[in-house]
Amino acid sequence: MEVSSYSINWDSEYSLHNWMTDLDLICAEPYLIGMLGAVSFMAFSIGSILITKVIDIHGRRLTLIYASSVTPIGILLMLTIGKNLAIVYAIIFFMGMTYNTRGSTAYLYGTEFLCKQSHLTFGQTLFMMVGVF
Repeated sequence: MEVSSYSINWDSEYSLHNWMTDLDLICAEPYLIGMLGAVSFMAFSIGSILITKVIDIHGRRLTLIYASSVTPIGILLMLTIGKNLAIVYAIIFFMGMTYNTRGSTAYLYGTEFLCKQSHLTFGQTLFMMVGVF
């Protein structure tokens, strides 16, 4: 028996719903998919240059609170309003702007409370956790 057509049963619990289907990226140009990663790397670079100075102006505590709150807010925004690729790019960009600032500020702020021998262990653990989460 030959199958002449195939369709996905979207009502099945085993159907995969992700950005590829939600943002209609299955037939999109490859550069649009690649831009999801490229936008975040551009934001990392720009944020490292622009926002790092904020630490000196407003202090470590306030900067760390701000930078740490951007990611959960961004994730909530992506879940609620991230139905358009341009909106997802913008949210990823703003989340990426604070990524390096969050990591470096947390390291500097944390090492102030530790003895010098613990700095290496603290830094390794911190940046491992930043990479995971």
